[in-house]
Amino acid sequence: MFNILGLASGVDSGAIIDALLAARRVPIDSLQNSRSQVQTKISKLGNVTSKLATLKTAMETLGSRNDILSLTANSSNADLVSASADSSAASASYAIEVTALARGEKNRSAVFDSRDAEVTAGTMSISVNGGTAVDVTIEEGDTLTQVADKITSASAGVDATIIHDGSGGYYLQVTQRGSGYTTANASDAVSLTETSTGASGQALGLTEISTAQNAAFTVDGLAVTSQTNKVTDAIRGVTLELFETGTITLDVSNDRAGTKENIKSFVDAYNDVIGMLRDELAVDEDTNRATSLASVSAVRGLRSDFVSIISGAVTGASGAYSSLAQLGIRTDGTGKLAINDGVLDAALDADPDAVADLFVQQDTGLAAALTKKIDLYTDTSTGLFTLQKKSFNSQIDRIDDQITTLEGRLEQMNTRLVAQYTALETATASIQSQGNALAGLLNF
Repeated sequence: MFNILGLASGVDSGAIIDALLAARRVPIDSLQNSRSQVQTKISKLGNVTSKLATLKTAMETLGSRNDILSLTANSSNADLVSASADSSAASASYAIEVTALARGEKNRSAVFDSRDAEVTAGTMSISVNGGTAVDVTIEEGDTLTQVADKITSASAGVDATIIHDGSGGYYLQVTQRGSGYTTANASDAVSLTETSTGASGQALGLTEISTAQNAAFTVDGLAVTSQTNKVTDAIRGVTLELFETGTITLDVSNDRAGTKENIKSFVDAYNDVIGMLRDELAVDEDTNRATSLASVSAVRGLRSDFVSIISGAVTGASGAYSSLAQLGIRTDGTGKLAINDGVLDAALDADPDAVADLFVQQDTGLAAALTKKIDLYTDTSTGLFTLQKKSFNSQIDRIDDQITTLEGRLEQMNTRLVAQYTALETATASIQSQGNALAGLLNF
């Protein structure tokens, strides 16, 4: 529709309509502002949930006493045997004597005149430790270098290279990629079968020059063998690396610094959550109460629950300690946890197992208690935060419905006003036309 608002009457009807509509938009603007405030709350609640997920992950890493207590392994001679310990090891001292190091089998060919000397065509069948044989095809005209490359790239568990003796002799040498043997005889660690079908060139003629060997050592007099010089299953939780034969003493003991670092990781994750809750629940003259989570009971309940768990005694804890406060871990003025290093050091020296029990006591330890509480709030179906988010989203849906209704009414009002003012302008123009016609007749 073509509007002629103001052309005849000289009245800015468009401005009048805009002003009337703007006055009627005030409730819509208010609703949109409310919608934005609710969305801000949802976003903040999502941030809290994310922090809780991080804390839960930290709690899940504290699944056992060994996840809290850190251990260190010290070798009396790391040039002979080095060692490291993980959380599953136990404090103890061991006498270790290494009598043999693991090594792989080596085979060497007959002498060739050059790297480019032709190898007799045929097939090289390779099997390592009784495994499935891999066939390497030697084509007519293949050189010693080409055959070495084919063997190495065949994924047969061996590597091949060429050795020059410095006086014109070239040898292809095949080396077991790993070490040790699982076959009945050490000499069978690598099985090489050469079948020649060509009429030219020279056969490889591989012969064993070094027999495979397993590592051999004793732990407190008990004989142990290993295919490799890196041994992970001789002593639970301890990894040994054998470099030379000889005798060493291995001491596995509690690592106070490592244990404190594990505890500090827990404290940091907890403080991250508490710090966010403190900021969100704080209310002063500058607080936007419409977007603050201070009015959300679930958030207030979470902080209260956490404080109760952290400050209370751990049910069923054994040993000398039953609360974090006894370890020198207390809340400061902000609600965050702070560590008194001296008190914690003394506790770890006196009874490290009792310290660990506070965190990993089944069902009632701090890790279990906090994890259960986090699930109570963040479960994707029944969590209190999940239900609160659903309530917020329902609120947004209601606001959207109201905005849609009011927008529809505004559109109707705009259509009605435009029609009315258009009719006014049309009538005014008609009257003016008639007046002009009468004036013309009177002047005639």
